[in-house]
Amino acid sequence: MPTRRLNWTTVWLALLLGAWALSALGTYWLSQSSGQDIILCPLRRYTGVPCPTCGGTRAAVALATLHPMRALAFNPLVTVALVVVPLWALRRWTKGHSPIDWFPSRRVVWFLLALLMLNWAYVLWHQYGAALALRHN
Repeated sequence: MPTRRLNWTTVWLALLLGAWALSALGTYWLSQSSGQDIILCPLRRYTGVPCPTCGGTRAAVALATLHPMRALAFNPLVTVALVVVPLWALRRWTKGHSPIDWFPSRRVVWFLLALLMLNWAYVLWHQYGAALALRHN
């Protein structure tokens, strides 16, 4: 049976994702204990405009607390990515490939960019759409 070498890029990526997950849970805990929203996104903090991944921390916490529909409401793209990407990476790793040594084709890149823009439109509508609808009534 061939031995598999340890890919340090994969290890670092796993450590970074773990640190992000701990910071998301820490932010959730601080928010719950203080009763105040904690805004991590610099774009939203300084301009008031949410970025395409705004709501991602809340989506991660909602998934971790087994509330998938709430997670989808916070940010659908981040929610799907939090489920699909680890499964995809695990599948690649079990087949002997590194998840890091993969680069998508141009079509995949354009598709992912289109998904990101659609998601941003959703995030903006989620933030401003209800307020605009109330103004027009």
